[in-house]
Amino acid sequence: MNQKGFTLVELLGVIVILGIVLNIAIPAISNYIEKSRREAFVSTLNQYVEAVQRGIIAEEYSAPINSDQATIVSLNAISLDKGKFESSYQSAWIKSKSYVIVINVGTSDNINYEYYVAAQDEKDHAVALIKSENINRGKVISNAKNKMEVTIQALCGNETGKQQTLSTIKGLEEKQPTNEQNQKIDWQAVIYSGKNCAS
Repeated sequence: MNQKGFTLVELLGVIVILGIVLNIAIPAISNYIEKSRREAFVSTLNQYVEAVQRGIIAEEYSAPINSDQATIVSLNAISLDKGKFESSYQSAWIKSKSYVIVINVGTSDNINYEYYVAAQDEKDHAVALIKSENINRGKVISNAKNKMEVTIQALCGNETGKQQTLSTIKGLEEKQPTNEQNQKIDWQAVIYSGKNCAS
């Protein structure tokens, strides 16, 4: 009976080939997973924006009428049809840094709402304040702790809407209305958030 086994050279060849395949496959799989998570991150934020749009129509949230008014809704004050209060990285949103902002870029007679979103999770994945239609996976920042401090302003309200005057909203400086002397007019904001929004 002729039994043939693998020689040492053949085994080493197989190990080298497996090593090469793994070196190619693991980064490709990691990149695919990261792209999927970023897509899901963006998709979740779009769901929050859509929920606020429905809330404005249903008058659950105060709608901005004048150009100096803004409605700011923390993500923890928004109920989604499915999903938990966390990002695609299985990390909770930082309540005071994750919100949707609605402004009126039209007039009180001809309303034209624009929706903006900003978010940061506890694992430091974030999106700086951006117009909702411009968000894509390329806008998701990793290791955002130090990068986002300038671009995300902590905002805190209450469940029924807290009136607050804001001298500026980081990321909306170009949208801030001005008076006849070309001086910026303070935002008159109504801020909605769930309980314990400070954290």
